[in-house]
Amino acid sequence: VKVLYLIKGLGLGGAEKHVVQMARAMQQAGHDVEVAYVLPYKDAWVARLEESGIRCTCLAPHGQWALAMWPRYRRLLARLRPDVVHAHLPITGVLARAYKWRFRYSLVYTEHNELTRLNGLTRWAHQRTRRIDDLAISCSSAVAESLPWDSTVIDNGIGAPPAAEACDLRTTHSIPSSAVVFMCVANMTPKKNHSLLLKAFDRVCQAVSTDIRLVLVGQDATEGERLKAYAKQVDSAAQIVFYGVHPDAQLLMLEADVFVLASRHEGLPISLLEAMAVRLPTVVTSAGGMPNVVTPECGLVVPIDDEARLVDAMTVLAGDSEKRAAMGAAAAARVQSMYSEAEMVRQIEGQYRQLLESAQSSSS
Repeated sequence: VKVLYLIKGLGLGGAEKHVVQMARAMQQAGHDVEVAYVLPYKDAWVARLEESGIRCTCLAPHGQWALAMWPRYRRLLARLRPDVVHAHLPITGVLARAYKWRFRYSLVYTEHNELTRLNGLTRWAHQRTRRIDDLAISCSSAVAESLPWDSTVIDNGIGAPPAAEACDLRTTHSIPSSAVVFMCVANMTPKKNHSLLLKAFDRVCQAVSTDIRLVLVGQDATEGERLKAYAKQVDSAAQIVFYGVHPDAQLLMLEADVFVLASRHEGLPISLLEAMAVRLPTVVTSAGGMPNVVTPECGLVVPIDDEARLVDAMTVLAGDSEKRAAMGAAAAARVQSMYSEAEMVRQIEGQYRQLLESAQSSSS
């Protein structure tokens, strides 16, 4: 099967990592795979994909992406002639739909966010054109339930945890081995609600005698400078680390004790699955697919925007090492059995084959 993966950018986000996973897995299964993206400044995964022998094409290498992507995408299709185009995120979904009939490919689109998360114009364009898709996939049941149309649920999955050693996080940032490290891996955008997390952490510091730290891993995006300015004003400022980006954040998780995510909106975060896979208990909000993943044995789920409940959950895990260990073991077992990359790839690859068989039957 000749597959083209199409996404707005190849930065260090969850949807982008999902595309990288699928591209690599499909290539290893013997398929002909390429990846195309639009934004030239979001290229963190390009070198790694190309090292794996997967060709990447930027559709707007000189900027002005809203105009440049159309002719470059058309030329890419004329060269590649893909059997399947698998688009991710609305902008590239609309792009893929515009050329589907001309180049006669099967079109798959994956929803990574709840529909209400999209802004008005994007949501309108997505809804008006989505009927062109041959298959709609949602990365969690919560995402599928937010849609007024049918969507096949194929949960995100991850591979085995890294065999490499941890990244000396504690040594680099002078964090004692006895300190309990809460780690959040999420790009700093409003939907991730870092502001609430910083407020809650400051209150937890006042409530416990344990030495605790908060490590924030992710790109600054639109919120970074504001969050750093706020963090300097709180009593717990010395216990907060803005780590920045890391291409293999799961290695950093090996030195953490609790994973925490205070999001207002989610699909099914890859970072959550990665944290659970390395035996971290979790504190998350009830956003998107997270409450379906985090059972009471694995971690604690609190209501969205509920600062008091977030403080209580973090306080519980800060002071109970046995509970952390038990939840971490249960989390790893759950991810291994329910959210494996192999199962995700098997299901998606099966959907590709069904689409191509249907197309062949229709043409014969």
